[in-house]
Amino acid sequence: MKNVISITLFILLIIVGACKKPQTTVDPKEKLQQLKAQIQELNTQVKQLEIEISKTDTSFVKTSKAKKVTIDSARKQDFKHFIETQGIVDAAQNVLAAPQMPGLITKIYVKEGDQVHAGQILAQMDGATMKQGIEEIRTALTLANTMFDKQKSLWEQNIGSESQFLQAKNQKEQLEQKLKTLQSQLSMINIKSPVNGIVDEIKVKIGEIASPGFAGIRVVNNSNLMIKARLSDQFASKVKKGDKVSLYFPDLDKELTSALSYVGQTVNASSRTINVEAKLPAAKEKFITNQIVKLKINDGIQKSVIVVPSNVIQKSINGEDYILVVENKNGIMYAKKQIIKAGQQYNGQTVILEGLKSGDNYITLGYTEIVDGQTIQN
Repeated sequence: MKNVISITLFILLIIVGACKKPQTTVDPKEKLQQLKAQIQELNTQVKQLEIEISKTDTSFVKTSKAKKVTIDSARKQDFKHFIETQGIVDAAQNVLAAPQMPGLITKIYVKEGDQVHAGQILAQMDGATMKQGIEEIRTALTLANTMFDKQKSLWEQNIGSESQFLQAKNQKEQLEQKLKTLQSQLSMINIKSPVNGIVDEIKVKIGEIASPGFAGIRVVNNSNLMIKARLSDQFASKVKKGDKVSLYFPDLDKELTSALSYVGQTVNASSRTINVEAKLPAAKEKFITNQIVKLKINDGIQKSVIVVPSNVIQKSINGEDYILVVENKNGIMYAKKQIIKAGQQYNGQTVILEGLKSGDNYITLGYTEIVDGQTIQN
């Protein structure tokens, strides 16, 4: 015990001496950090000295207070790893009914929430100029038909030249084709619904100029919904069609199980992501397009492996991973530094590939305050 007292006095003298050194030019914060570092180093030295003394002085072991810790036993279990991401609910028939040509909106026949069917006219653009052009072509075509009939009659009687007959025929056919073209263009002034569904959004107004691809009326059919999401390209080789996926809807506090129905085969060059899709299972809840959903994709399962809480794994100054395990000698428990090889991690759990076997006891609480070889108690 005299040795212990001498060592303790020696350490205290070092601390006092360090505090008495003039530090007039040192910043107070920097000085505080230095002192804390010295205390931490001295505490470590004290623990190491206690361990060395306990090896030769059994009375010291019995009288010194062992550090209280919490212990758990390593056991094998199945380990599931998940990839988490966020996606949205999307409809297979979620379309924007847009005009096929630029024009002035003159009429809107529906409002948001209306049920519509495929082919139904939703809005109309100004077609007055086009209608006027059609009437002019029809008038000209009437004359062209009359001239053609006369030339045909004369030609059949071998009167007149062939060129006059062909010219009349050509003019008639040209006007017929122009009329078909204008009639086809006139049908484009109507904005029609391409699917059965509900009008979800009207992005045009009467009096505005609408252009293809920039405005229209959105129609959604929620009878065939799916989940769409994007994954980082680092998971491109880890997921495949058919992988199980958990779908959690935060606003409904509802979780469903599905499987990936599609995995993208290309990586988006700008976002470095791949597209994935999953079918939305039938449920009594009502889901809507663009609703947020959290996906957990099960990309693998390891059967019967050692799994420990990730926080008990520490790293040595050499960069090695280790866990403090329990070693029992002569009825006294010691902390022992056990080098391990860590595997996959998920949700605060880590697979131990090497260094730990089933039944080994390891420290789960208090491990940050003890060192290798220190006496402990449970």
